[in-house]
Amino acid sequence: MPSFLRRCGLTLDDLARADEVTQSVRAHWPSRNLENSAVRMLADFRRSSPAHPSVPVAPGRLEMIRVSTIDDLLSVVEIECRPQRGAAHPTERSDAISISRYAILAVPMQGAAVFTLLDTPPTRRPADQFVASRGSIVVYNDSEGRAIALRGAGCDSIPGGEVAWTVHAFAP
Repeated sequence: MPSFLRRCGLTLDDLARADEVTQSVRAHWPSRNLENSAVRMLADFRRSSPAHPSVPVAPGRLEMIRVSTIDDLLSVVEIECRPQRGAAHPTERSDAISISRYAILAVPMQGAAVFTLLDTPPTRRPADQFVASRGSIVVYNDSEGRAIALRGAGCDSIPGGEVAWTVHAFAP
């Protein structure tokens, strides 16, 4: 198995499954249709070691994330939700502080795309909740180009050191 796939926690079978999700080759990823570029996913974040970010070392925690794209920029925002009585899905809390990570498109593929996390916020994007990160995220798409799953590993730079993590997320 190539070392890049191993570092990302992926196998060739994972890539083959991502390839099966879509029936046609897209000219580019992500979709330029901004109305359909954001999706909420349930994410399993797990702590890992900065020396080996793709290898989880602690139990995970479930978080809701909002994954969106604008051109070649990926935004992954941890959001806080509250349950609504009688509603099928919880709603986002507008007053909650959220964590934002940004990544730039590195490798577009049929049914998937690899993004490289950024250690500085992109221009014209909010920097107040930005977390400087290094690592990679793979986003898997359906045949319409919508994000349906995400896998990644990285290290966040925080005061006093680094926090390493892995994430597996799926759209409901």
